[in-house]
Amino acid sequence: MNDDERNEIFKEELKTIEYLLEKCNIAMEQIKQGNIEDFKETVDALYLESVDTISQTVLSFTKIIIIHLFKLKYGWVEDSYDSLRKEIREHRNNIQDLTDWDLDKKKKNVLDKVYPKIEITYRRAKANFQGILDDPKESKYYRIKTTSGFPSDCPWTLEQLIDYPIERLLEIWDNWINMRLDRDLIPLS
Repeated sequence: MNDDERNEIFKEELKTIEYLLEKCNIAMEQIKQGNIEDFKETVDALYLESVDTISQTVLSFTKIIIIHLFKLKYGWVEDSYDSLRKEIREHRNNIQDLTDWDLDKKKKNVLDKVYPKIEITYRRAKANFQGILDDPKESKYYRIKTTSGFPSDCPWTLEQLIDYPIERLLEIWDNWINMRLDRDLIPLS
């Protein structure tokens, strides 16, 4: 992740914090005025928004992890492998930080929102990687020119992407690709 990407993330996080502070101030005023029902509604809405925000952040980190796995698998430049692995570890840690609470209810709600979207996230990562391959400045660093042979379904679960060693994730990828190749080579007559 370069400095511009980090700055953009920080700007978005600052906007979120400002918004949350505004909502907290509203909730405090409601308590001061004795508006318990309005306070409960405000806090419930904040809770739901926080679950949505955290879910989107987890999905963004997951997409970056998948793109980095593609880069590790198909990149020519071995010098970048260490930095890609480091970024994967950082994003995994970020996901774990975001989902490591004592409040099991909130964690469950976040993960309930993330699980059904892993396929969409995979397709977005694949499309982003295709965009990299289409860029003449970037494509020279990769051994492939298209993602058309990639599986249509995500070969990994969220737990695997977060917990498995990177080499194991790449093995799972190879197994999916080889299984597809084997299937395509078998005559259907």
